[in-house]
Amino acid sequence: MCAETMPKGMRVSTWVREELFAGFLSNDMAQFGNGMKKTDEIIAADPKAADALAWRGGGELYLAVRELETGDRAKFDSLYKKALASFADAKAVMTPQTSAAVNAIAGGTFTLFADRLPEPLRQDGWQKIHTHYSALSEEQKPFFTKMPVHHQGEVLSGLAQAALRLGDKAAATTLLETIITTLPSTPYEPFAKKALATMDAKAKIACLTCHDAGRLANWKAPAPKAD
Repeated sequence: MCAETMPKGMRVSTWVREELFAGFLSNDMAQFGNGMKKTDEIIAADPKAADALAWRGGGELYLAVRELETGDRAKFDSLYKKALASFADAKAVMTPQTSAAVNAIAGGTFTLFADRLPEPLRQDGWQKIHTHYSALSEEQKPFFTKMPVHHQGEVLSGLAQAALRLGDKAAATTLLETIITTLPSTPYEPFAKKALATMDAKAKIACLTCHDAGRLANWKAPAPKAD
């Protein structure tokens, strides 16, 4: 069991994201393992916790890619099937309150790992990014431009990167121009400008900032004292 219990009222993503990303980005398997344990504890308590199921899918996708890169295709295949099943389970039980989280988690983790999938599966991975982030941006359309820079940037750049990989230059152009126009002076602008100039199908545009507003430390920080 984990040493801590998720505080009441906290979002699942806040509770597990940083430890899982320690694995995704730094191969810190100790933190990653604790994040997966937290995720499984949430699912054990509530099998319909769609956001936790999506995070488990993201973790399994990462583990699958690790096995592939060690040369173990059989373990990759097994873990990849588990990841797809977890994402499918999340979609099956998601509600209007959890659909945004499920699409953000699935879109984000495939953005990280689609380029590292075996060649026959990459296009499907890029298509999944398009599907999840398109659903997310449509759901949040009324207030999308009021979302934090990280959120806007990752959704738009993930969609643009997927469009380039899929060969949809018209969609990529529109998305890159949107990034340049709506997110000037952010880390996304120079990458979008370079990609727009080259239309390089392998251009990196996404995964440029961190989810600072949702950090666990911010939740745990003591409230400021009243004057």
